[in-house]
Amino acid sequence: MLELTRIPKVVTFIEPASQDSHELINHTVQSILAKILPPEFKPDKTYLDSLFPLIIKKEGSNPTYLTFYSVSKSRPSAIKFFFEMLSRWLVPGERIDILLVFATDFSMPDISDDVYTLCEIKMQVDASKLAQIEDTFRLMQTELKLGLDSREHAHRILEIKGLSYDDKTSHIQEFVADLAKKVKIFNDAQVFKEIQHLLLITSTAFKEKRSVKLLSRIILSHFLFRKELRKHIKEGHKRRKTLLKVVRVENGVGISVGLSFFLEKEIFEERQFLEAIHTFFPNARAIEDSFVLNRRGQELLSTVYLEIEKDTPFSQDDIKLLKTDFARDLKNHVEQLMNQVFMPRNEEEIMRNILTLSGQLRFSRDLPQINISFDQQSRLHLFFTIILVRVQKKQSKPIDENFKGSFLKYIHDRSKIVGHIRNKYPKEAIVFRVKFRKEYYLRKDQSIDLYRARQAVAKELAKLIGEFRDFNGGMIHKQNELFLKVQSRLNEDKTRYNSLLLENFFYSLTPVIMQTILEPFSLAQLFKMLNDSFKKGLSPSLPFISKVQHEDHFVYVLFLAHDRIQNDQFDQWIQKFPHNSNELASIDVRVNEVIATGYVFRSNDESKRLLFLHAVENALKEL
Repeated sequence: MLELTRIPKVVTFIEPASQDSHELINHTVQSILAKILPPEFKPDKTYLDSLFPLIIKKEGSNPTYLTFYSVSKSRPSAIKFFFEMLSRWLVPGERIDILLVFATDFSMPDISDDVYTLCEIKMQVDASKLAQIEDTFRLMQTELKLGLDSREHAHRILEIKGLSYDDKTSHIQEFVADLAKKVKIFNDAQVFKEIQHLLLITSTAFKEKRSVKLLSRIILSHFLFRKELRKHIKEGHKRRKTLLKVVRVENGVGISVGLSFFLEKEIFEERQFLEAIHTFFPNARAIEDSFVLNRRGQELLSTVYLEIEKDTPFSQDDIKLLKTDFARDLKNHVEQLMNQVFMPRNEEEIMRNILTLSGQLRFSRDLPQINISFDQQSRLHLFFTIILVRVQKKQSKPIDENFKGSFLKYIHDRSKIVGHIRNKYPKEAIVFRVKFRKEYYLRKDQSIDLYRARQAVAKELAKLIGEFRDFNGGMIHKQNELFLKVQSRLNEDKTRYNSLLLENFFYSLTPVIMQTILEPFSLAQLFKMLNDSFKKGLSPSLPFISKVQHEDHFVYVLFLAHDRIQNDQFDQWIQKFPHNSNELASIDVRVNEVIATGYVFRSNDESKRLLFLHAVENALKEL
C-alpha cells in the first residue's frame, strides 16, 4: 500500500455538514488512493495524465466479495457508466446486486488544477461465477477506460451492449445539453420539448434500433426545420419552403424533410415520400418502421423522417442527387385532400347522346357506337358512364356476361330498343357504369389522370365486346398521339425532365386544338426552355424573367413570375397582337411559387414574326 504521506493534500468537492465530516471524507479518499495507486506513484501532472483513468479490482478475505475502484478526470455521468457496466455486464444477462457505492470529486492542487472522480463499488457474487467475472473484467477494462474518458465512447459502448429506453432518453438530453453549450441556436428550451415530443410519437422499435447519436440528429434536424418553417410562414412568404437533411444509416440513408403548406388539407406522408423517392430511385424501398410524421394540429408545416434502402449502396452521386434534384422535386408531391363532388346525373344529356349514337347506325354491319364519359370518384374507385348503341342480332348476348374476369366492374343502368334499320334490325341502347380502382391512375401530385383512366377503359372494352367506334374519343386519341411524339423527341435529345411537369405543360396548351395539330419539335423546344428555367429557379429578388428564341418559322417566348397578376398582364399584351387561331399557342404552368406562361408563334412570313418579337419587347417594357 502507498503511504499516505506520499499522497498530496486532497480537497473534496462535497460541501460538508461539519468540519468533522469534511475530514472524514478527505481521509477516506486518501485511504482509497493509498490502496490503489501504484507504489511508483509520482506527484507529477504528466504522470497523472498517463495513469488515469485507473481501474482496479480487489478481493476481500472472502473471495465472493469484490471491490472495484476507478479514478478518472471528472465528467458528467462517469459514475453512472462505471456502475452500469459492472452491475449489468460482469455477468452478461444477469444484474449483480451492489452492496455499497462511494463516489466523490476531488482535486490535488499541489500537482494539477484538474478535478478527478473517485468511485468505489462493492458487490457479492456467486462463487461459481468468479472465473467468468475474472475473464470478463479483463476484457472489459479497455471499454471502462474509454467510457470514463469520453462521454461519446460511453454512449456507444452502452448502445452496443443494449441501452434501455430510459437510458437513451437521458443520453440524448445530455448530448443536446452539451451541444447547446457550443452552438447558440440549440440553447433553447424548445429543443427539449422537441426531444420529448419526438420520443413520444416514435415507436419503441424505432427507438431501440437507432443509436443515441442518430436519434439526436433526427430530433435536432426536426427542431431546426420547424423553427425555420415557422419563421417562413410568419413572414408571409407566398412560396413553399422545403428543407432536407440526408444521413447515412446502416443499410441505406435516412432523410429528414421539412415542408411548409399553403392549405390545411395539404399532406405529405409516407406514401407521398416514397413516390417522390421512386422518381429518382425506382427500386428503392422504405426500411421497416422507419417513418416518422411530425405534424401538430392545424399548423401549416410538417417534418418527416424516412429511411430507404436499395439493392446497391448509395453512392456519393446518389447523395448529391437527393440533396439537389430530389429536394426541388419534393414540392410536386404534396397532396391536397379534396372534397367529393356531388352532381346529379344529367338524364337529358344521356338521352341526347343515345339519339346521336343511334343516328350513326345506318347499316346492319356498322360497328357499335360508344360514348365514354367520367362519372364520379369515391375514396378508392373511379366510375365512368358508358352509352353503347349497337345493332341487336340473334347471336348478341347480354352485355354483362362479357365482364367476367375483367378489372372493370359492370353496373347496369338501363337498356332499350331505340329504333330499327330498314324496319328489320333493332338498335339496342345500353347505359351502364364501370367501376375500377383509381390507385393506378394517380399522378405524382396525387391528381387523377383521367386521360389515362379513360384510355384504359376504352382498351378493356375493345377486349370485352370487340371492335367499336369511340364516338367522343377521336380528339383524345390525337392528343395522346402528339403527346407521345413530344415525349419521344425529348427522350431522343436525352433531356432530363419531370414527367408530371411535361403532362401539365402539354395539357395546358390553348387553344385546345393545338394539342392535336402543333408540330412536336416546336412543343419540345418550348418545354426544354421551361424545364431549364425551372431547374435554375427564379430568385425571390426578381419580379420576373423572360426568354425569347427565334428559329426558322417559329418564335418561342417564356415568361416566369412570382405573381399571377404579372403573367396576366403580359398575356393581355401578347393576345392583342393580331394573329390567326392556328398561329399562336400558349401554355400556363405553375410549379410551387413560380408561374410560367409560354408561347409558340408560327408563321412562314418573316415580317410577321419580327412584328411579334417587337410586340413581346413592348409587353416586357410595360411591366
